[in-house]
Amino acid sequence: MHTEIRRTRIEVTSDPRVWAGLRTALEHICELHSLGEKDRHELVASVENECASGAGSCADANCAVTIDEMDDRVEVMVAAKDARSKVNSREAHAGKQDSPSRAKGNSDPGKVFVKHFQKNATHS
Repeated sequence: MHTEIRRTRIEVTSDPRVWAGLRTALEHICELHSLGEKDRHELVASVENECASGAGSCADANCAVTIDEMDDRVEVMVAAKDARSKVNSREAHAGKQDSPSRAKGNSDPGKVFVKHFQKNATHS
């Protein structure tokens, strides 16, 4: 069975309008798949914290956020802007995502955050 991937990429800067767009995109995708409010807020906060963190992979809030929306989950990769060319696809991270709500550290490209949707819980 082929899983369709819907990909959204956002380059985040210090512009508050971009931050609002990122939050809105994440909230919308999670709501579409009936992800609980707690999980939605946790995902949005984790992505925002990673992107805004001076110690994280996106110092000075200049990062690339890639949102991969699949049938059973959403994967959000946060990477420094200069590392975005290394962020080719989710295939590099496939099979490494076994926890639905933990940030996964990757050595160079950044971090991947994963939330599984409840409607396909039997496949988790």
